[in-house]
Amino acid sequence: MAMAAVTPISFFILSPNFNPSHEAASFRSKAFLQRSDLLASSHSFFRIHPSLEFRTRLLFRIERRRKFACVNCSAENKPSTSSDISSTAKIRSEVLSPFRSVRMFFYLAFIASGALGGLITITRLISSLANPSKTLLLPEILKDLSIDLGAVFLFYFLYARENEAKNVQLAKLFREESLSQLKLRIDQKKIVPINDLRGIARLVILAGPATYINESFKLSEAFTEGLLERGVLVVPFATDKSKLEFESVDCKEQFPIDEKRKKLWQLRPVNVAEWSNWIDEQKKLATVSLDSPVYLSLRMDGRVRGSGVGYPPWNAFVAQLPPVKGLWSGLLDGMDGRVLSTNKSLIPTASAEKTTTFTIINNCRRTIWPGILSGAGIPLLSTTGFELQSGQWRSIEAPSGWSGRLWARTSCVFDDSKPGFCLTGDCGTGEVECNGKGPAPPVTLAEFTLGDEKDFYDVSLVDGYNLPMVIEGEKGNCAVAGCAVDVNEKCPPELRLGEAAAVACRSACAAFGGDEYCCSGEFASPAKCKPTAYSEVFKTACPDSYSYAFDDASGVLRVMYEFVDVKSNFQINN
Repeated sequence: MAMAAVTPISFFILSPNFNPSHEAASFRSKAFLQRSDLLASSHSFFRIHPSLEFRTRLLFRIERRRKFACVNCSAENKPSTSSDISSTAKIRSEVLSPFRSVRMFFYLAFIASGALGGLITITRLISSLANPSKTLLLPEILKDLSIDLGAVFLFYFLYARENEAKNVQLAKLFREESLSQLKLRIDQKKIVPINDLRGIARLVILAGPATYINESFKLSEAFTEGLLERGVLVVPFATDKSKLEFESVDCKEQFPIDEKRKKLWQLRPVNVAEWSNWIDEQKKLATVSLDSPVYLSLRMDGRVRGSGVGYPPWNAFVAQLPPVKGLWSGLLDGMDGRVLSTNKSLIPTASAEKTTTFTIINNCRRTIWPGILSGAGIPLLSTTGFELQSGQWRSIEAPSGWSGRLWARTSCVFDDSKPGFCLTGDCGTGEVECNGKGPAPPVTLAEFTLGDEKDFYDVSLVDGYNLPMVIEGEKGNCAVAGCAVDVNEKCPPELRLGEAAAVACRSACAAFGGDEYCCSGEFASPAKCKPTAYSEVFKTACPDSYSYAFDDASGVLRVMYEFVDVKSNFQINN
């Protein structure tokens, strides 16, 4: 079970510019193309060193983007002004929210129309009050006046709400544009703004002390190949300005670096003061301590995909991001998952309430029916079951001290004329709500125990498997728990549920029974209950999940809370 910091937690259930008329710029482009041709011809005679080949591909992509871009570029190479960035943000805002300007125009038109009608009605009202012979017209005049005033207030409210949403979106886009202007060093001779890497790489920015960067470097080792396949590049920014240990020649044994690791960690921030100011500003807006280490994940198109306090969830990146064809094709730019939509800042904020929020997200291509079961003697939550279509999400509040299970039901049929049922995870009530009933195996379970200062959570495959599931803590130093692979593809025939293709994978206990497989009777102790060949199938596929009853050594995650007065929120992805 994982222990999370006292912050919000989410729970996931898986299933630029170049003008060729400038001689200097044109000469630089030609010189680059000549170098590229030379490297290309050399490649036919001998194998280019992997790091050189990667750098050549990346540099050529950036030069090509500059050559064919439509943005004006001054001969003096002046930096973009804030007004330029603001104009770009406005254009992006129009693209993201089409017809907003049209709606706002009509709101203003209706306000003007109502105000004009109201003025005319007021003159009629004054005339009626001054002339006793027109007193019979007063009810009709007052009715017209109330309609005009009501229309003015209604459309003013709609306009104000639309304008507020526009300003919030512009502020967010402006911060992203400011981020896009920060410079990165690719190698000793190449410095580019983040904007030039749009469509080329998914950046993960780490900001914290050198010790935090070094530990993140170690944690990413097992996921290096998967991250590179998904176009991920890491930007380490040491806020204490200390030298990173994996850059030191004396630490090569402690931090072994091969060519793939160099590619993943090759980018370096330029102009430290600008980077520090931008990051500190976001932390202040998010009411996050300036000393807290944070990470920021960007999409291929440069928008912020997610962020948080603590170590980045490398395994979640590999599980959620689609691989790119070749390495930098950019064909799947729009499939990076949800874009961070917080209205306040690019870094999540901590909630002051001592409750935990479970955000259940359906990333499957089909509809699921999540179920929730509270522990013995613990009150039920506001809902115990509901429908969740593909791409939808729902948040549920849980009080401190709550414990229980969450799971996903599949292939459900609910009809008012007869009791409903689900092919996997059915809780037996015949209704969408489980009402205190647990799931029938096989099913993937998310288990939680919420405390005042520590939370415990895990993903259990003890009762079998039906869907991939990942738990992420949004705040504090929370580890990622879960099973992000399709175990059904690796399920032994004797454990499969379903004839043609497995729809779920049963546990050995559910399939065969017996004390040995169920860890009961004389095997009801850690000394006697050992992993079996069947439990190893689950453990090999999902090493961070429970695979049998006494698999506590790897299945339970425990993480100290970073904020002792705030609960962790969990996100659950399907």
